Amino acid sequence: RGFAHGFIVMQDHTEFSYKCDNLYSKENERGISILDPFLQIDIPLPTDEIIMSDKDRELLTFDEAQDFLYFS
Repeated sequence: RGFAHGFIVMQDHTEFSYKCDNLYSKENERGISILDPFLQIDIPLPTDEIIMSDKDRELLTFDEAQDFLYFS
């Protein structure tokens, strides 16, 4: 809880699961796009080959997300 995480699957027919600490709440969901050039993430695929949900494609850039980021 309280940290950024991301996942990429490089093989077909892969199952992925992870645990959450609370029920899903759309109004409280936050995220930063992995495609934001500011993050300088070395994605081993051309961006036009990445299959992402519409929800993930609509995520904010790092700069846009500053209002809800918490640094301690």
